Amino acid sequence: MARDQLRKDAPAARAAARRRTRPRGRARRRWVAWGAVLLALLVAGGVLVQRLGLPDRHGVLPVALPGLTAPGGREVTLYFADPRWTQLVPESRRLPAGLDAVRSLGALVEALAEGPREEGRAAVLPRAARLRGAYLGPDGLAVIDFEAELAAYAPGGASGELLTVYGVVHTLCENVPGVRSVLILLGGEARETLAGHVKLSEPLAPDPQWVRERP
Repeated sequence: MARDQLRKDAPAARAAARRRTRPRGRARRRWVAWGAVLLALLVAGGVLVQRLGLPDRHGVLPVALPGLTAPGGREVTLYFADPRWTQLVPESRRLPAGLDAVRSLGALVEALAEGPREEGRAAVLPRAARLRGAYLGPDGLAVIDFEAELAAYAPGGASGELLTVYGVVHTLCENVPGVRSVLILLGGEARETLAGHVKLSEPLAPDPQWVRERP
C-alpha cells in the first residue's frame, strides 16, 4: 500500500521540484544573456572608432582651417582633379604639427574643401562640404562622415564622381599612417553611390591608375 502511494506521489513530487528550480534556471539564462551582451559591448568598445574633436550636436568639431598654413608643420600631399577631370593631380600642403591621426583626417578633408592653390587643378570637394565626423576603425580603416548635402554638390558624370571619391581616398591613405582604406558616409549612413557611379557601400583603397605621376 505504501509503495503504491509512493508511486502515485512521485510524478507530483518531480513536477513540484521542476517548478521550484525553473525560476533559478531562467534567472541563470537571463544573467548569461546579459553577460554575453556586456561582453559584446566591451569587445566592440575595444575597436570603436575615435571621434574627431570635442562633442557637439553631431559628436564632432571640425578642424579650424587657419592652422593649415602655420609654419613648422608637416608636409602632406593633397589630390585634386586636372582641368579635364581625367586624373588626380598632387599638390603639396602643410598641416600643423602635433595633430593625431583622427584630427589629421579632419584637417586633410578641410584642406581638400578649401581647394587647390596651384594652377592646373580643380577642387574635388566643394567649399560647402561639411564634415560630421572622422573615425578610425580596425584593419587600417578610416571612416569619413559628410553631411548628406554633399551629394547635391557632386560633379556630374562618372569621371567627376570617381575623382571626387578617389581624391579623398588617396589624400587620406597617403598622409595618415596606418590608413589603408576609406569608407565614405553621408549623413551617418552608407550609400550605394555619391551620384550614381562609384560604389560607396564598401571601403575603398587607393587606385594608382587615377593619379598623374609627379614630373
